[in-house]
Amino acid sequence: MAGPFVGVHRDALIVAGGANFPVPEGEDLWEVPKVYHADAWVLTRTGEGYAWKAGFKLKQPVGYGMCVSTADGVVCLGGQTGETVFRDAFRLEWDAKEEALIQSPMPALPNPLTGGAAALIGDVVYVAGGQTEAGLDSATKHFWRLDLAAEEGQWEKLPPWPGPERAFNQMVAQHNGREMCLYLFGGRRQDAEVEGIEGIIPLSDVYEFSPARHRSARAEAWRKRTPSPKPIMAGT
Repeated sequence: MAGPFVGVHRDALIVAGGANFPVPEGEDLWEVPKVYHADAWVLTRTGEGYAWKAGFKLKQPVGYGMCVSTADGVVCLGGQTGETVFRDAFRLEWDAKEEALIQSPMPALPNPLTGGAAALIGDVVYVAGGQTEAGLDSATKHFWRLDLAAEEGQWEKLPPWPGPERAFNQMVAQHNGREMCLYLFGGRRQDAEVEGIEGIIPLSDVYEFSPARHRSARAEAWRKRTPSPKPIMAGT
């Protein structure tokens, strides 16, 4: 299964949605259409071991969205089903007593987005990169945040990193010795002059975003850092 929403809530691992190529015996993988799923599973502790609980469903099949674990549940953002890209946002919460997976709506993304990355600092969810359509030529420099602690939180657009657009990038929150920062790295983009797989450009650049520098406006919020030894993206 590729591209599911994955996270942890109340000591349970949640895996939802995603896509794969169900290959009948004797068939060629590359001749089988990709199938998107709405199924969800929850892995819970059972004494000394673990057990999967199945039978849960998302409201629609979806894969390749962004997600991040929070104290209140797994925040799931965007994604796609074939040619359709979503801007939906929702939270998956595990109710251990009722053994129920609860899906709660959240403010929708400013635009449809798939193949981006999400990370959490405090109560703020950040989303970066991704593409707005099924093709990589729609890769973006979107950079948004949502304050989960706000009573009527809405997505806020932030200044993007000083580098090219990208999708299937990664982003993590990490302390740099002074403060919590975001690190955006890798991904891929499409050469505007070359169509198809030959025009895919893998990326190895790395950028650091400081929320504190952004608030103060006394220094650049984004800083370029040492690139990774090799490109890092989905499928590597």
